[in-house]
Amino acid sequence: MHIGAVIAAVAALGGLIFTAITSLYGAKVAQDQLEQSQEDSDRAKREQASRVSYWVDIDGGRLHLANRSLDPVQEVRLWFTAGSLGVWWQSGSSRPVRFAVYLRSVPPCSEVLFERKDFRSTSSPRIFEATPRPPLRHDAVINDAYKDVSDVLPLYFDQLEFVDRDGVRWRRDRDADLEEAKDWKPLYQGGKPTFIGVLVKYPPVKPLKNCKDG
Repeated sequence: MHIGAVIAAVAALGGLIFTAITSLYGAKVAQDQLEQSQEDSDRAKREQASRVSYWVDIDGGRLHLANRSLDPVQEVRLWFTAGSLGVWWQSGSSRPVRFAVYLRSVPPCSEVLFERKDFRSTSSPRIFEATPRPPLRHDAVINDAYKDVSDVLPLYFDQLEFVDRDGVRWRRDRDADLEEAKDWKPLYQGGKPTFIGVLVKYPPVKPLKNCKDG
């Protein structure tokens, strides 16, 4: 084969290889950009929800719910327990009190404080229905013979659900993991009879500092 033809063939092969490498690199860049765009979109979608959090005082005496965004969250459903379900089921210790609380909204840049002095429980054990309900009127609590909740029962957070400003439902579990919720999902229902907890008034709300848009 003439040397010129050989050189031309090698050059053509090199061109094909270069084109293939360029195409593969371009596809990889496009895929990376798509994945980054998806991550940015997911991050933006979760921005407000990620600023809604909870914590329990170290002594287990009070539960805090905070919205550190500059928009309210709606349709708030909160489940928590006074006393340990696991310890009670295993050892037969003090029967716990289960709470399922509904709040219409939590204002922007605010903290809702759930205090034991505002808790009452049924006088006798019942099967838990798990449907969140708003705080009761004080006279209704008295008439229905509710009792105080023992100070020795520490509070445990169970689950939080709410709707963000875009109408997306979110759920935080007891480990604080956040996920989009396709529908409302009561954490627990039925099981052994326990005392059912209620709030005698709406929990106090106080403003927070260092809130951000999102």
